[in-house]
Amino acid sequence: MAVSLSPRERQVLGRADRAPVVTALASLKGRTPSSWLSAGHPFPQGTLPRKWRNIRPRHHGPILELIAISGPNHCVDGWGFLARAFAGLIAGDMHAARHFAYYAELRAALSILSCVGIGVLDRWNCIVNAAAGLESADDPARSNPLGTHAMAWLALEEWASSPNSGGFIGQSITLRKVAFDDCLNAMWPGNAGRPIAQELILNWGFDLSRVLDDRHARNASSYTAQALNPISSSADETLDFLIEFWSQFEPDAGDPFMQLDRYLFRLMVEAQFKNIGGRPSQLVPDIEKRYEQLEPSIQSVVKKDFLTRNAAGDDPSLIKKARSFSTPSHPTEMISRAALLLRSATAIVTRTLFDAGINTSADLRFWSEAYGENLGFWNAAGPPSPMNELWADVRQAMEDAANVRSSGPSPFSRLDWASSAVNGLPRISETERIALWSLCA
Repeated sequence: MAVSLSPRERQVLGRADRAPVVTALASLKGRTPSSWLSAGHPFPQGTLPRKWRNIRPRHHGPILELIAISGPNHCVDGWGFLARAFAGLIAGDMHAARHFAYYAELRAALSILSCVGIGVLDRWNCIVNAAAGLESADDPARSNPLGTHAMAWLALEEWASSPNSGGFIGQSITLRKVAFDDCLNAMWPGNAGRPIAQELILNWGFDLSRVLDDRHARNASSYTAQALNPISSSADETLDFLIEFWSQFEPDAGDPFMQLDRYLFRLMVEAQFKNIGGRPSQLVPDIEKRYEQLEPSIQSVVKKDFLTRNAAGDDPSLIKKARSFSTPSHPTEMISRAALLLRSATAIVTRTLFDAGINTSADLRFWSEAYGENLGFWNAAGPPSPMNELWADVRQAMEDAANVRSSGPSPFSRLDWASSAVNGLPRISETERIALWSLCA
């Protein structure tokens, strides 16, 4: 990026502390009347004073509360932006898809930062310190504070480079309720060289250095004449992408990201082997030997042949597209990067809510029931139980679209899809369902 953090900004960001954020979120438990912010909050719509100099000590507590609830809210909103990107793909509006995919990425970044005590607040930036106070994260030597886009990515990159971030992500993402980090400890006991978050994000397909290109692509899609920059994507290509995407997000009871996480875990194991200096020729023998140390519950969903790539050796299209470096970025590449970063954000939000003692199915009902009803996922009778039954509508939409394609004329067109697929639109684009069945199970 052309702009960078100053030494002072890095120093302040390094003092961010998530413990007060966890404490603030704990107030959601059993709150009456139920709402994201406490009664009488001075900034009920999240609109803060325009300048840091106008922040008074009495504002610190309410702003801390706002940062805390921004973690889950930015995450949910990110899945919503991803749904709008999917809607753009289905409609053949590739520029709209690119626009919304970028904002899904941005919301995922803001969600992670909020959970770890970093507030990117439009016109100024701050951190939550260990004493539950706020400190400005802006360098007074700058004529203006870093804006939302620049600060979000620079702060995330700085956090991802910190010593403890990798372990935190590794503890937040689980398979069969066993943390990735604990699995690595089982395979390489006592090894302090576990991959840091920056390496994990890179190996999972989300390269922070790509954000500038994604932002440039979004700018081109948002502000220039779209007819001068055509982006092709046939109905066939779009449907293939959506089917492949959803195959990785089919929820499992108690493990909403199991399909995708199996592949992420394999990438994490390979990154760990590389991180400790393992020779490529020894990768498979070493993993085969260490595989036996994994808990039986992990072995039941991650087979040895899978972990060594002797079975299902290719990564999913989602990961491959996230690693693609088209210039400018194709919408499906940006969507894939956004989905992986949102998966990380969802894990961190889930861990933060758990640490706060929040029963998400009960304590967030004040929000989730109205949210799902407004989106047309259920009526006034309320949500399905369990929440992962929301998957049935998506599965039906995919089957419906695939049946239309297989039984209709060739080539498959968007008109065929829109006019004949009873359940195909808009259900197949509704990634907000992922937020609901992963956060509110």
